[in-house]
Parts: sequence; structure tokens; C-alpha cells
Amino acid sequence: NDTLICLCPAGYTGSRCEAYNSLCVPNPCQFNGTCIPSGTTGYICICLPSFTGPQCNLVTNPCLYLP
Repeated sequence: NDTLICLCPAGYTGSRCEAYNSLCVPNPCQFNGTCIPSGTTGYICICLPSFTGPQCNLVTNPCLYLP
């Protein structure tokens, strides 16, 4: 009895990795951050230089956005 097990890339699930299940749709990263599917946390956000935080929701230099 040979049983095959598929190791799916991030964002894919199912016995044959046929189902796309990305937490990046819709994009949870704020301020134009880029969402990357990750097998350990579900996704990671790559933030633009002025932002940080798990969802790019923290401004690194608030003075840049003062009038």
C-alpha cells in the first residue's frame, strides 16, 4: 500500500495542493505593504521604509506625516 504525501507550498492546501488558500487575499498589509504567504504564520508583511509592525500599521517617523 503506497501512500503519497504532498508537501504544499505556502498558500496551497489539499491532498494534492490543489486549493489556494492565501491569507494575503485581501491584502492585510496596510500602507501599500506587500503580503508574502508564509507556512509558519500564514503571511508576513514587507513594509515600505516609513512603516513597520506585523501589518505595516506603525509609522516609523511620525514627523514625516505632520502638516
